[in-house]
Amino acid sequence: MRRLKLTVVVAALLLVSAGLPAAFAQDVTTITAYGEVFNSRISPDGRLLATFEDATYHGEVHSFLLPIRVYDLERGAGIEAFDGQTDYARDVAFSPDGRLLAALYPVGWIDLWEIETGERIRQLPVAPDGGGMQWIPGTQSVAVVAARPLQIQIWDTETGHMTRLMMERPDTFEALREQQMGVPDGPAALRVSPDGSEIAVATLYGRVIVWDVATGEPNVIYDPGLGQPSVPMTVLQYSADGQRLYTLDRGTESLLALDAGTGEIVMQIAAEKFTQRPLAISPDGRRAAWLSISNSAIESIQIADLDIGEIAEIPSPLAEDTRVLVPLAGLYFDASGDRLYLTGAVADPASAIPYDNAIYVLELPQ
Repeated sequence: MRRLKLTVVVAALLLVSAGLPAAFAQDVTTITAYGEVFNSRISPDGRLLATFEDATYHGEVHSFLLPIRVYDLERGAGIEAFDGQTDYARDVAFSPDGRLLAALYPVGWIDLWEIETGERIRQLPVAPDGGGMQWIPGTQSVAVVAARPLQIQIWDTETGHMTRLMMERPDTFEALREQQMGVPDGPAALRVSPDGSEIAVATLYGRVIVWDVATGEPNVIYDPGLGQPSVPMTVLQYSADGQRLYTLDRGTESLLALDAGTGEIVMQIAAEKFTQRPLAISPDGRRAAWLSISNSAIESIQIADLDIGEIAEIPSPLAEDTRVLVPLAGLYFDASGDRLYLTGAVADPASAIPYDNAIYVLELPQ
């Protein structure tokens, strides 16, 4: 098994003058982790981080890479490894109370683990080929998004039953035929609102659809009219009050804030140094953060003040010769909004280990 380093930046000072940082200082410590090319998800309280290998980057299944691993970000140490499946997870999600971890597998299973004990407490047979999953706040249910046709499945993790299936219903036979025969407008991003009343999906065609969980009715709040799967958006984030949806839009190369009810663009911040993902929104809704990447190297972290619409830059905490696989990069605020966690599969050409995965913890100014 390859042993990789999970690097934790435990102190990073951002000095801001006229909206831009003047200096950046850091101390680095390391902890040992296992993995090669992994995705990450953070718990609702910002205390735990789960990592799981991405099947796209592996030509075959390697048993030593199958376990999902959970790290305590406050202690800077791994606390548990969860395994038992014969394939890589498609997505994982923490329960709202942080007690359980759910893992979605493409063959049609959801596994549930108790984080404290490491015990797998339940396996749920679900529809195969789910594209992503999120836990619904205040419930014992998870939302799974799937394509062809685009749909949201809600599964009760206690009973194992599907309690709701939500789809776009074509208005005409012609629309139905186009849906079945054309290039499917599948999911590119999934997000559940903070109160669990809505589920939003960004599609390959650039539409943003919001489903009402109570009624199952979809509402297309944003449609750029592209007519083809150009994937302009790959991430969605709700504001803390659920009134806005944030996304990084490749079409306009900007951060968009959409009214979650009407789709009206209520804020647009041009991003000269732009990448589609990841995107982090602080819990208080006052900051957004994303990465500036050039030739697979992180040049800087962009911090947008959502109150005034200005952008500041944090120089990259990575070594100059490191690279990041953009689809796997993760960026998260902690619960206080005072820290940023950066994860990704970083390849260092000078290293004997081809993948030097890292978590960086950046302390932000008050």
